[in-house]
Amino acid sequence: MVWGLFRNNNDITADAAKTRIEEGWSPFILDVRSLNEIKKIGKIKQTKLIHPHSTILEVKDKIPKDCDILVTCMGGTRSKIAIQKLKSEGFNSERLFNLKGGFNSWVRAKGKVEK
Repeated sequence: MVWGLFRNNNDITADAAKTRIEEGWSPFILDVRSLNEIKKIGKIKQTKLIHPHSTILEVKDKIPKDCDILVTCMGGTRSKIAIQKLKSEGFNSERLFNLKGGFNSWVRAKGKVEK
């Protein structure tokens, strides 16, 4: 079922993610947008890796398996696809968090951004 792809119990709102980070949560932040998107509008300040969702498995060895991973894109759809790909490679689904609403929601929540 194709819609099952978009079910993720680890959706996290930007407000919740921002609060958790301010309280000491230190996830590995993975942005799955293109570099052109990042250059135009910026990224979450603590982003550790930027790589397009379509080829995320090419860099799977650069993504730690022993910590929480916050995955973001522009609106929340590409990050869900990237999470499914990572799950298929053995990443722990309980440690994969999709930023609901993506970078757009992060900006609305007044999260820290850098260009």
